[in-house]
Amino acid sequence: MQGLRFSSVDRQTLFWFWAGACLLGLGLGTVAWGWLGLLGLAGIGGALSRRRPRLPEVQFWLGAAVLMLGLVGYVQLRVPRPSPTDISAWAPQRNAILEAEVVTDPKSGIDQASLLVKPLRLVAPLEAGPQGLLYVRVPQAVSKQLYPGVRLKLIGSLSEPSGAKNPGQFDFQQYLARQGVFATFRAETVEVLSQPQNWLTQLRRTLVQAHITALGSPRGELLSSLVLGSNAVTLDPTIQEQFTRVGLAHLLAASGAQVALIVSNCLLLLGRWAAGARVIGTGLVLLLYLLIAGGSPSILRAGLMGYAVLAALLYNEKALAEPGGMFRPESLKILAGVAVALLLWNPFWAVDLGFQMSFLATLGLILSVGPLTKLMSFLPLFFATNFAVSIAAYGWTLPLQLSVFGQLSPYSLLANFVAVLGIEFLTIGGFLSSLVSLVWLDLTRLMDWPLGWLLTGLLGLVKFFAEAPGSTLYPGVLAGVQTLLLYAVLVALHLPQGRGLALALGGGLLLGPLLIPGPRVELTVLAGGRGAVLTSEGKTFFIGDGREAWLKGTVVAHLRRRGVQQLAAVVPLGETPILPAVPVVQTLGPLVPQTIVRLGNRTFIRVLEPTALILQTSEGRVLYLGERTIAQQQQFLRQFRAELNEVDWVWLDNPFLIAPYLTLPRLKGIFATQPKLSERTQQETQASRHELFWSQERGAITWQGGDRVQTVL
Repeated sequence: MQGLRFSSVDRQTLFWFWAGACLLGLGLGTVAWGWLGLLGLAGIGGALSRRRPRLPEVQFWLGAAVLMLGLVGYVQLRVPRPSPTDISAWAPQRNAILEAEVVTDPKSGIDQASLLVKPLRLVAPLEAGPQGLLYVRVPQAVSKQLYPGVRLKLIGSLSEPSGAKNPGQFDFQQYLARQGVFATFRAETVEVLSQPQNWLTQLRRTLVQAHITALGSPRGELLSSLVLGSNAVTLDPTIQEQFTRVGLAHLLAASGAQVALIVSNCLLLLGRWAAGARVIGTGLVLLLYLLIAGGSPSILRAGLMGYAVLAALLYNEKALAEPGGMFRPESLKILAGVAVALLLWNPFWAVDLGFQMSFLATLGLILSVGPLTKLMSFLPLFFATNFAVSIAAYGWTLPLQLSVFGQLSPYSLLANFVAVLGIEFLTIGGFLSSLVSLVWLDLTRLMDWPLGWLLTGLLGLVKFFAEAPGSTLYPGVLAGVQTLLLYAVLVALHLPQGRGLALALGGGLLLGPLLIPGPRVELTVLAGGRGAVLTSEGKTFFIGDGREAWLKGTVVAHLRRRGVQQLAAVVPLGETPILPAVPVVQTLGPLVPQTIVRLGNRTFIRVLEPTALILQTSEGRVLYLGERTIAQQQQFLRQFRAELNEVDWVWLDNPFLIAPYLTLPRLKGIFATQPKLSERTQQETQASRHELFWSQERGAITWQGGDRVQTVL
């Protein structure tokens, strides 16, 4: 056993060594080829341990490798897979009739609500007894009758969820699959068959109605959302959008923000009690809040994080006596243990944005609230602590927000500063008045009356910042390396003498994009419509047209994620596209046949016909070929054979392509964007040994010059 001892490694290093191995194994277990990276990391660590005696010895790295690979295998065993009798086996079906039992509370939208149900019996178009879970959209009006345990009869369309086909698009199919859901149902008619008693749901709805009765709309719904979360109430979409634009959307979801406020304020209010009594009392109040707020994953995770902090305080009672002491670094061990336990329970929370936000916000509170509180020691403790909580939570979640959404509000921190005290009173006051409403409704109205003034002020504040110039900026999505560097900077700032390291990392973050140039030409043909985004010679262009919903939801979203502040030009392929909130320098249309549209010194479009263009760049040429009959394709080929002989790729916006095009001398392949593509065209392209990229199967297609092509799927 002598060989298994550490020569110079203390217990704290040992704890973080094994905790880190668990988190890496569980976290990377959901990533393709993640196990290979883990083996490489263990190998590097083992090699370094021979030169650095402060690191664990080689045998420990071997043990960590075995542990991490075992956890990767555990994660793969936990991957949900549809059974032969899963409801998805009967999809798609139109005019399906299904009996089911509600599993989750409805989540309200603009005109619909969504929920999960357990299928009980498929009545039509055929009789069957399906299993599994089903994601259902129901009319908003009927959602108030639904809660877990209610049995329903649904009439509507059964289908499979669609995956992400454009860069950065939300992958709804993957999101549902992680929950074991492989089919969706759009209900046109909902009939309630039975409604068993569910006292928790009835309790929450009673509390919401009490606030609405006392304050009216929309203040009653807003107070309920601040206390119980947006899932408990239907909030005005305009108000939701305004909160999102100013970076206060986290306040509308029952999660870490509310838990942090309740825990910190309970500990302050119970300041005269003994340390153990303070922690126990705060724990009981938190338990009561969790019962009232409901059992959504986000609130349960936040609650467990809150109990992790309380457990750390019991472990070190001296922390309670210090400013910001409830967030001492010793709590990191408890946080790591809770994170490992949660990921063992559900490994797929590792890629869940809500879990990541909760974990990072709690990590920020533990590491940053103490130092920030001391920096603001000139303020009363109550104000300093709350300002520190706001700054820490915002700072530690901002890099993740930028890496996912690529947007931020320059007024967010200021809005949080101004709103934090009002939110403090609204959350705590709303929570107390919710409890009072269970026994004395008239007193609730009296307690809500001053809260109504604060709500009016909050609504005015949010509206002011949301409508201010530049309320939302779109710097673009951060790359994974940039996100890691930002978090490395934050960690370095908390290390002894770590400012120099933080400065070096920050310099690398700023200089990195300049030292690693991107492709000189990039053409992204987006899926689901007719359009492509071209970047060439430092400018960005949009070529295409389409429905307003597709232009806004796909094209504008893609431009924002890339940080495009304006388009140098729009080249319409039909009607002039309207791209809301994206400045356009010029619109180059309508297109005139036999002309050249110059986009730059080496980038131009040769217009052969209104629906047939050749994009010429320094990296190659792409032919856009719109809808044509066989005869029209033959005539076009004869008329423009000389020009087509110089084409490298064909962007095919047509269900078929005649074989002679596949004999063009420089042709490398086809970008097909129609929802349907003829079998003959697919077979002939394959036989000609040309590349075929069909957006229906491969998602958006990105060409970076030459033969360099990437697809989303």
